[in-house]
Amino acid sequence: AMRKRLQKQGLCCCPKGKLWTCEGVCLDCKHYHDNRSVSLDADYQNNEATDNPVSLHEILTAEPDPETQMLKDLLIREMYELISSLDDEDSKIIKFIMQGVSERDAAEQLGITRYRYRANLARITEELYDALKQFYCF
Repeated sequence: AMRKRLQKQGLCCCPKGKLWTCEGVCLDCKHYHDNRSVSLDADYQNNEATDNPVSLHEILTAEPDPETQMLKDLLIREMYELISSLDDEDSKIIKFIMQGVSERDAAEQLGITRYRYRANLARITEELYDALKQFYCF
């Protein structure tokens, strides 16, 4: 469903004869085409009415306030502690994701099926989310 949606938007150009190679990771796929672009000089319109529009470049280069930086540092430290406490197979899955290894190759290197790889990844993600949900602001 996601691939078809991306094809309609003109982002996925995977040929029909090569659909068996599709892993669902579009950003890493050689058939992914993102022709959309955003200018850093374009004015950013937020929900608040302001007289001073801000460019995306100004937003991206702005220094975070000390409280935000402290929370970010705490989140990163907590995340590394949680990842280091995972068992061997789970920590390998996280390392494969960080290295950009495809799902198929990672499952093959671990000696498990792709279905089990996906199930383990979903479980790990849920565990990390539950442990770190105090940092999320909704």
